[in-house]
Amino acid sequence: MRDYIIRRVLLLIPTLFMVTIIIFFLVRFIPGDVIDLMVQEMSEEAGQGGQEMTVAVLRHSLGLDVPVHVQYGRWLSRIVQGDLGQSLWTQRSISEDIMNRLPVLCSQLLDSHHGHRLSLNLVDLVAVYGVHSPG
Repeated sequence: MRDYIIRRVLLLIPTLFMVTIIIFFLVRFIPGDVIDLMVQEMSEEAGQGGQEMTVAVLRHSLGLDVPVHVQYGRWLSRIVQGDLGQSLWTQRSISEDIMNRLPVLCSQLLDSHHGHRLSLNLVDLVAVYGVHSPG
């Protein structure tokens, strides 16, 4: 039994590593560019002009001007330290936003539509978060 538990724990490390790679690349390669959305929003507020310089400054400030493997290394080191970054639109810490919404998420998971069982699976968590997050 002890050997089984040790094997399972050791298999957890490469599994988590692969999950981080999949998540990182799925987020990076989805269609659309967040920089274009941010520049469009800024140009609507301040008028046209200087968009090329704005794009370059935003890419540099978000660390998108370096190779993808460097971006992954920086992202992973921040995730390991518990830093999930800041929201691009609200400029608040994502970790704080999650902690502020966690009581609502947990109460919804324990709500009557789940019966008397404790259902803390990822699908429920993401679904409830999507329903209760603004915008």
